[in-house]
Amino acid sequence: MNNGDASNMDFNPPNVGRPGEFICPVSVEESIVGTIIEGSGGAENGEFTDCGLRFVRYLLSISPSARHGFVPNLKDLGIIRRLARDFIHRCGGPAGAVQAMLEIAGSPTSP
Repeated sequence: MNNGDASNMDFNPPNVGRPGEFICPVSVEESIVGTIIEGSGGAENGEFTDCGLRFVRYLLSISPSARHGFVPNLKDLGIIRRLARDFIHRCGGPAGAVQAMLEIAGSPTSP
């Protein structure tokens, strides 16, 4: 079976404008979910971290429902995932979301 000339195949990684644009969305979502769990304790009521708590406080400050007195249930993994996806969408994609999360979680002066 002849599938074509192997010398014409391009095995180089895709050329992207910025290196951060080639980030796997699933791993970004998992990273954000993990940070939310670190800030809320998650379903298992685990240990809080300062960085995670700082990020959760930021998410609550931009949440339309929290502004009206309805705080999301951060013990439900489905709701945590929805918050992570909304944050990724709000940041314009995975690369922007990772950068924003690191700036928010790592900054002692964030809201």
